[in-house]
Formats: sequence, C-alpha cells, structure tokens
Amino acid sequence: MQSRICKLPPPINKQRTQNNTNMDKISVEDILNSEYFSRFDYPEHALAASKVWGLTLEEASEMDENRTEFGAEYSHPTISGEFLVIEDSNIDEAFEAYERQIITEVIEPKLNAADNGTGDLMAAFDTESYMRDMKFENGYGVMSSWDNNDHEEYINDTLYHVFRNN
Repeated sequence: MQSRICKLPPPINKQRTQNNTNMDKISVEDILNSEYFSRFDYPEHALAASKVWGLTLEEASEMDENRTEFGAEYSHPTISGEFLVIEDSNIDEAFEAYERQIITEVIEPKLNAADNGTGDLMAAFDTESYMRDMKFENGYGVMSSWDNNDHEEYINDTLYHVFRNN
C-alpha cells in the first residue's frame, strides 16, 4: 500500500507576521505628498482625475495640468482624453457659467437666426428656467462632452466632480 504524504505549509514566522500587521497603511496624504503628485498645483484634483482615468501612479505623474476658472484640466501625452475636475464647492458656479456659455454660443445664435435677427425669441427665452431644467433633467453631467457623466470622487472627505471631455 502506498502511503500518502501531505505537505504541510512552512511554520509561521511570528516576527514576520507581527511586522506585517504593524506596517502603516498608505494614506491618501502619502500619495498626494509622493513624488508622483508633488509637481501638481492641485494634487487632489489630479488624484481624482487619475482615479477616474484608471491611471497608475507613474502614468498619473505624467499628466499635464492646466488651471481653469473653477478647477483644473488634465491631459496625458500618450493617453487620449482630457478631464475637467471641479471641487464640489465650485460646481454650481461652474455649471451656471457652462450653461451661460451654451446659451451665448449655441442657443442665442439659433434663436436670432430663426427670428431674422430681431432678438424677439431671445428676449422671450427664460434663461433661469432653462438652467434649472437642465440641471434637474441632466445634472452636472452635461459638462462632459465625452459621456455626459459626472464621475464623483472623494479625496480627503472632499467631493470632486470629474468630467471627461474629448
């Protein structure tokens, strides 16, 4: 009869186990203060963009940052797309500015063309109702020209809205 020999796992190294349980976890602050994010003027915004984009720390460190009126935009030299990141405390003002730009650049010219430039249609246009309806029906996602999504990321208990464009 052939005997079966069971291989047992090696004995537990109590010292190794104790060291692993005592190791500090990497915190968001560690990441934000790391070499990967130290070059950004707005590291929290950059981290929010990189999380939505699904970037590694190395890829995130290669992003380009451009300040905007209400947040920051991020692009990457080898990965397509661009992300606009706005802190929650600025989102309502940014949304209003975005919608006013749409009214000025898109709606007003169409209304003026429809009434042969008299301005009657634009005068009758209720800007406040339009903006309220857009926010209610579509939320902040209309600020994304890519997928109409408002990706929300919390960094250090602060909510960031991340919008992918192109």
